[in-house]
Amino acid sequence: DKQPGTTRIAIVGSSIVMGYGVSDDEVFPREFERRLNREYETPGHRFEVLNFGVGKQWPTHRMIRIQRKVMAFQPDVLYYIAHQDEFKHLATQPSQLIAGRFELPSKHFRDLAIRAGVNSDMAPGAIQSRLTAFEPELLSAVYKTIVDECGRRQTRPVWIYLPVPGNSADEVAARIAPIARAAGFDIVDLTGWMEDRTDLFREYDEFHPNAVGHGKIVDALMKMVKDRPET
Repeated sequence: DKQPGTTRIAIVGSSIVMGYGVSDDEVFPREFERRLNREYETPGHRFEVLNFGVGKQWPTHRMIRIQRKVMAFQPDVLYYIAHQDEFKHLATQPSQLIAGRFELPSKHFRDLAIRAGVNSDMAPGAIQSRLTAFEPELLSAVYKTIVDECGRRQTRPVWIYLPVPGNSADEVAARIAPIARAAGFDIVDLTGWMEDRTDLFREYDEFHPNAVGHGKIVDALMKMVKDRPET
């Protein structure tokens, strides 16, 4: 249970959020909690940062995790950490649900299934093929479902773009940030967190930050809190 005087922040995201390649004490949500309490804690009030990062999962998985697990912890704020892979595997899980005659996770998905003209009488491959043509709409359904969950529980939804090395970072941000904004998220772009440095990532691993990299993410988040107190 959340104790009185606690501001609880839940962070949902990828293996970077989970902390792949660094120790539990070095992963950025842990250090972010320490920094928040060091700089903003007051008598009778403290911050908790809960880490719900999972590797090898995608936006639809994060949405279900938020529905089934995260919201039970009564977070005051939800940070949804996005990288350049937000369009990856978007059609897979909804296609499997439709093909298996399972209930879709929200009205937004049910409406999209009608628009796409897919139903459980179709072959699974045909369902997925047709839904793949609706990737922006699928991502919008994911984001709107998450924002609806936050609204029901008075949780502030914050969408944070944290790109990893790759030439497509700006292009992807231009595609996905408007979808998140239209869904009702507060939008934060941390594109500059790497500062063109090459020493922030694990050796032989261009995507997962090392301990120094996690520290730079915390610096960016602390600047966000200072510049955007509502987050």
